[in-house]
Amino acid sequence: MCTPATWTAAPACSAPTSSSPATNDLVDDFDIKKVYLDGKNEQKLSSTGASAHLTWKFDGYKLHSITGFEKVHSYSRGDVDGGYGASYAPTMGPGTIPFSSETADGLRAHQQWTQELRAESTTAGPLSWQGGLYFFHEKYDMDSYSYDSVFAGGAQTGLSTTTQSNNSWAAFGSVNYAVAPDVKLRAGLRYTHDWKKLSTDPGNVAVDDSAGLSDTVSGHKVTGDLAATWSVSKDTNLYARVATGYRGASILPASGFNPLSDAAPETNTSYEAGVKSELFDRRARITADVFHYDVKNQQLTAVGGASNSTLLLSAKKSMGQGFEMTLDAYLSDNLLLNLNGSVNTTKIKDKDLVVAGCAMCTVTDPAGTVAGTYHIDGNALPQAPKYVANANLRYSLPMADGSEFYVYTDWTYRSKVNFFLYESVEFTGQPLTQGGLRLGYIWGDGKYELAAFSRNITNKVVVNGAIDFNNLTGFVNEPRTFGAQFKAIF
Repeated sequence: MCTPATWTAAPACSAPTSSSPATNDLVDDFDIKKVYLDGKNEQKLSSTGASAHLTWKFDGYKLHSITGFEKVHSYSRGDVDGGYGASYAPTMGPGTIPFSSETADGLRAHQQWTQELRAESTTAGPLSWQGGLYFFHEKYDMDSYSYDSVFAGGAQTGLSTTTQSNNSWAAFGSVNYAVAPDVKLRAGLRYTHDWKKLSTDPGNVAVDDSAGLSDTVSGHKVTGDLAATWSVSKDTNLYARVATGYRGASILPASGFNPLSDAAPETNTSYEAGVKSELFDRRARITADVFHYDVKNQQLTAVGGASNSTLLLSAKKSMGQGFEMTLDAYLSDNLLLNLNGSVNTTKIKDKDLVVAGCAMCTVTDPAGTVAGTYHIDGNALPQAPKYVANANLRYSLPMADGSEFYVYTDWTYRSKVNFFLYESVEFTGQPLTQGGLRLGYIWGDGKYELAAFSRNITNKVVVNGAIDFNNLTGFVNEPRTFGAQFKAIF
């Protein structure tokens, strides 16, 4: 990461910056191949897991037992201050580095168990049903490290450990009934109960213990859904659905920059209606729908601000709504087109909710009563573009021996996005269009594939995320890449 002038950003480790404050452009001399740092950036991840799905068949119904186990070890270390040195050190750059920050988190002693027991009907007729129980258990230890990049060559200076246990169980059931040959109804209910406990051992780190070092949260909720499908013709279905959802309470541990925080359970009510139709003797398929959802007590994570804190917040309400459409069509026997797009609107609705602003950016939200805080009522959710579109085109050339040559291209577009809960001039992502190209050969009844590919073929580079606590550090999308791939299925 690095900090040229006033606005920096980084991909895997590179630094875009704006040419002047109050813009979200990259600096004129931005070089995606150049980085500025004085600490380590590394990640390690390993995981093991297993699952077992057992089925017993009886007269008129089936029983299923699905068991899962996962174990993950991860470690991620980053020099996240936007450059090298600091204002209190002999040298620093690029730009101003108010203070050095090099940290890491590691997940160890992790285990997660899931168990589902489900029964479902197998008899013919207008009525079908299913019901069951679901159990979840997870426990992990998380280590948080700090390092001295400036004066001690990256030596470890602090270590704190957080432990969390999470237990949840649910009972669920649903019924499908065909009230007529062309009209089907569905209804479902679910009861969920969850419990979490988190505690932090500060070790040799001076953490903010003003809200304590441990917390226990729990909750329960009955949710459900109602849906109807009407087969207008053999090729066209209309459908509508209303559903409610539930997310258990969450906890974030205390650290050197923020106190322990938690967020109450959130609930969601969603509405959707749409159409699915096959056209031109089933050479094309189109789906379209409109949707709306309301979230009560939505859990939000306020990251950064001038204090470099990470806090959980609850917005009284948020909403989202929009329109989606997908088209799949064979333009010829060998040419397949896929198009999809959506128009989306999201909004936070809480006139009293404020968050801390950035260290150096130009915040455009109304200021709160406490200096450095801002009201976010009416803001869109972070990383939520208003417009999204995708287009894929695949041309195949079958051979007499059953093998196939193909050419495939895909293009994606998203409109501008906001990086944080507050809105600012600098921390917004410009619209981004990216394309890919793939040339391949498949043989052996589909068992083998050899392909050459390129991603981001136009080499479009924009900032798509940021770090706001120190300066104008951010990161960009991946640059143009080339590669080759061989795949074998056995």
